[in-house]
Amino acid sequence: MDINSRQQKLFAVAALFATLAVGCATGSGSGSYARQKPVQLMGYAADRSESILNITRQAEDYCRKYGSSIRVLREETQYQGQLGEQATLAARTVSKLASVFGGSQASQASQAGAALSSPTDYKTTIEFVCQ
Repeated sequence: MDINSRQQKLFAVAALFATLAVGCATGSGSGSYARQKPVQLMGYAADRSESILNITRQAEDYCRKYGSSIRVLREETQYQGQLGEQATLAARTVSKLASVFGGSQASQASQAGAALSSPTDYKTTIEFVCQ
């Protein structure tokens, strides 16, 4: 292999790497592609509204990193507790009332209501884009 042929191959390899480096560097710039791509987040809470609020705040924080606001494409909240949803809500209500009135029986009712509820009773999934 002569020197001229070796230099040509070296130049070709260097050109290939330079092309790849430029292609990667000009990809998404300020993250505009990431903002346009739908994002899905999932969160859990003991209360339906708390579950929705928490996951919406996370989505807003995500978009705020890009200086954008959120546009919700889809939101779904499912109850997945041990008991029926109405039974869990009733137990939670009794627990809150018991804590207001106090006393040893109220304390027991409050503990029982808390035991029937779980921090993963409600699962919220949100799909959104940042604009």
